[in-house]
Amino acid sequence: MDKEPQHDFEVIIVGGGPAGTAAAISLLKYSKLKVAVIESTDYSNIRIGEYLSPGILPLLRYLDLEDDFLRDAHLPSYGIDASWGD
Repeated sequence: MDKEPQHDFEVIIVGGGPAGTAAAISLLKYSKLKVAVIESTDYSNIRIGEYLSPGILPLLRYLDLEDDFLRDAHLPSYGIDASWGD
């Protein structure tokens, strides 16, 4: 009987959305920690309502992702309004 592969991680992040993946990339880029992200989906479905605020570019620059993000030609967001209730 074959043994299951063993994996040693120092950090496990549950949820591969924007916050989880940004946390994982930060840890991988700026530390020597072994990181795993556990995500229940395969990212094939569009997630309605997910957006990034206009202030995201400094974070993307910090993560070395700004050029990749801009190259994908996402629709720009110039601001966000939200309301709840009546």
